[in-house]
Amino acid sequence: MRHHRLSNSAVGLLVSAGALMASGVLSPAQAGCSPAATAGNDIISCDAVTLPNPTVVPIDLLAGTDQLTVLGGTYSGGITGGAGTKTIVLSGGTIASYANTAGTSNVTFGPGSTATITGDFTTGARNDRLEVHGGTISGAVNQGDGVDTFIMTNGTVQSLTQGGGLDTAVISGGRIVGLFFAGDFFTMTGGRIGDVNLEQANNEMRMSGGTIDQNVRAAQGNDLFELSGGTIGGFVNLGSGNNTITVTGGFIGGGITTTGGNDTFLWSGGGTIVGPIDLGGGTDSATLRNLTGAGIATMTSLNGGLGNDTLTFDNTTTAGVGRFINWETIALTNGSRLTLDGNLTLGDTGTLTGAMTIDATSTLIAGGGVNPVIQPFAGGSLVTVTNAGTIDLTTGPGAGTNSLTIVGNYVGQGGRLLINTYLGSDNSPSDKLVISNGTASGTTGLVVNNIGGPGGSTVGNGILVVEAINGATTATGSFGLTHTVAAGAYEYFLFRGGVTPGLADNYYLRSQNLPGSQPLPPAPVPRTPPAPPAPPPTDGTPAPPPAAVPPAQGLPPTTPPIIAVPPSAEPIPIYRVEVPVYSAVAMVARQLGLSMLGTFHERTGDQSFLRGGDTSAAWGRVFGMHNSQRAEGSVAPSFDGTIAGFQTGFDALTYQRDGVRDKLGLFFGYGRAAGDVSGFALAQRDLKVGRLDLDSLNVGGYWTRVGPSGWYIDSVVMGSWLDGRARSDRGIGISPKGAGVTGSIESGLPMNLGGSFVLEPQAQLIVQRQWFDATFDTFSTIGFSDRTAVTGRVGVRLQSAESYGPIALQPYLKANFWHDFAGSDGVIFGTDLIETQRRSTAVEVGGGFTAKLSQNFSAYAAASYIGGVGATARDAIKGNFGFRIVW
Repeated sequence: MRHHRLSNSAVGLLVSAGALMASGVLSPAQAGCSPAATAGNDIISCDAVTLPNPTVVPIDLLAGTDQLTVLGGTYSGGITGGAGTKTIVLSGGTIASYANTAGTSNVTFGPGSTATITGDFTTGARNDRLEVHGGTISGAVNQGDGVDTFIMTNGTVQSLTQGGGLDTAVISGGRIVGLFFAGDFFTMTGGRIGDVNLEQANNEMRMSGGTIDQNVRAAQGNDLFELSGGTIGGFVNLGSGNNTITVTGGFIGGGITTTGGNDTFLWSGGGTIVGPIDLGGGTDSATLRNLTGAGIATMTSLNGGLGNDTLTFDNTTTAGVGRFINWETIALTNGSRLTLDGNLTLGDTGTLTGAMTIDATSTLIAGGGVNPVIQPFAGGSLVTVTNAGTIDLTTGPGAGTNSLTIVGNYVGQGGRLLINTYLGSDNSPSDKLVISNGTASGTTGLVVNNIGGPGGSTVGNGILVVEAINGATTATGSFGLTHTVAAGAYEYFLFRGGVTPGLADNYYLRSQNLPGSQPLPPAPVPRTPPAPPAPPPTDGTPAPPPAAVPPAQGLPPTTPPIIAVPPSAEPIPIYRVEVPVYSAVAMVARQLGLSMLGTFHERTGDQSFLRGGDTSAAWGRVFGMHNSQRAEGSVAPSFDGTIAGFQTGFDALTYQRDGVRDKLGLFFGYGRAAGDVSGFALAQRDLKVGRLDLDSLNVGGYWTRVGPSGWYIDSVVMGSWLDGRARSDRGIGISPKGAGVTGSIESGLPMNLGGSFVLEPQAQLIVQRQWFDATFDTFSTIGFSDRTAVTGRVGVRLQSAESYGPIALQPYLKANFWHDFAGSDGVIFGTDLIETQRRSTAVEVGGGFTAKLSQNFSAYAAASYIGGVGATARDAIKGNFGFRIVW
């Protein structure tokens, strides 16, 4: 045995063997770990080398600032102490208990410690500290009153009670088998605890790892609870007080409960809560942030309790609205998407009702055939729904039959209402928003997606899209279309009020403008909100893409603007602006064909040019016309533009007998028509609606017979390939492609009036047949009926002959009477046939000349004016220049 006495009262003692004597006096043969009590500061180290093992005498540190290190041995008498600070390191050994209620204890089970306290560990009302990095305490740890600290990284403790005072516990490993009681500032990053009861006072618990087998409880006080990781097998109950709860990860197996108090709950980014969340009475707020439906599927309810409570969805997507109860305010923010898969009740037994707000980035989904209701807790009260974002009725099954009912007030703040509608005639199926008892105000854009409707004329109320019931009212302009709504040949506008009495506050889509009704102006264009952030990844799962409001199905990539419609004194159908544009295609193609065909003299110049026996010849011409014409019919399309082209041909075969000359030839030509189209559309006559460009490639053959006196018979067959672009002024159009066949027979008989004047009556019959491929545009399929058109011409030509040296000049005047025989052209928009009447009459007057400039070369030119007769709207000026070469 070695005994070191320090100066003054400092004693250093290493006991290798021996026992403590009852008198406290060290014996040379029996020295122990506890010398006689002194009032000094002792430094003691004990092991089992020479000490009787076990020893039944307590290690009593008495008063003073003492340090004790236990390296091994069995101490069935335990460790006790008196006043002063006791710093103890337990590295090994078995100790029956530890008790010091008079002094301040700083006890450490060091890393790798094998020490065991088989009984209780008790300290008093001092600022005590216990660190467990190994070893075992098989009994209860009771730190008593005072500002105590408990740190645990390893080892095992049966239970822990920190008592009164502002205590701190930090657990990163090890295990508390039973209850952790009366903690104040508790941080857990690992380890395992059986049960936690923080008891009264303002407690703070932060958990990022580890396991709590059972529950977490706290009684009165303003508690803070933060969970970012780890597992709690049971419930969390923070009791009364103004509690703050934050969950960003981890697992809670039995829900969360608070009682009275103004509580704040934040669930952000991840974690799992199984069971109910009940915030109890008081003015509570809850925020669900960056969560998905799958992430919160195990939460069975979120209850705000009595009081004026607020629930905020922040970049969260979820359903199961029956779980959200007793909330006075529900706010969708930052790209949130809430699906109403049942009725949503706002308010509680005290407040009776509540309000919902949807910000510009968020969506309330109410489709799927559920037909949900947003209602107050108590009948007779009214909710308020404010929409700056999107209410979507288009999702899931039940397309065209979904409804959302708001029992109360609806306020639009530039938001959108998305609906599926079968665009047809009156009472066609459509999703709808229903306002019950309250009012609708503000501005909301109505986004209509056609679900296969072919279009049709509404002659009554139209298609119901917003319904006011049980005395509800709506303000004019509360809803407006955000884009063109059209199907088939018709365009639909939004009207407030029906034609049936008692429906003045409903909103309808109609394709007919009725007397006394005014189509509503389009909705203001909403500000494009910023894209919400993506929820952070949880549990190693990649983050989903940011939530986004998809565009309604069936809308064009670039939504065309809405054109205003004036009020009407009589029922007028509302045809969309593309209808006159497409209806003009056949009319313009036919006129282009007539221009390409021309007349005998426009192609050849004069029959005198055909003299010359068996000579061969080639010819060519260019022509141009400014043409303005209009057809009659449902949409009365008119074309104002130019028609121009060129043609070239040659005589392939020439035959002459008895003064009669026959020539067979072939020709090729190209023509183009380009101009503006007007017509009856959007309940307006002669509305400028679009533009039509049409190209024609032509090949044909002709047979011409000229008699000895100059009479002629000219027959032509021409084939055409048509390709073009028909587009409305709002950018919707088609590219018509088709073909045509034209046949003509013409005859003229010159009569000598004496001198150099010749009068030549003429007659021509033209038959045309055109067909175009079926196509489609944004709003419907487009088909063209194949029709045959017959045109007749009778005319007269007065010419004279002059000679200027070798040049033979024949100036002339002409007059023609053109007539399109009765018939019609048809365009099929979906199932709607729009016909255009082509019966018309026009008079042409003009003049020109032919000149034989040499034996082998001739030239000719003409100009004329064409004007309509009677009801025919036609106005054109045309010119023609050609040449002929013989060899």
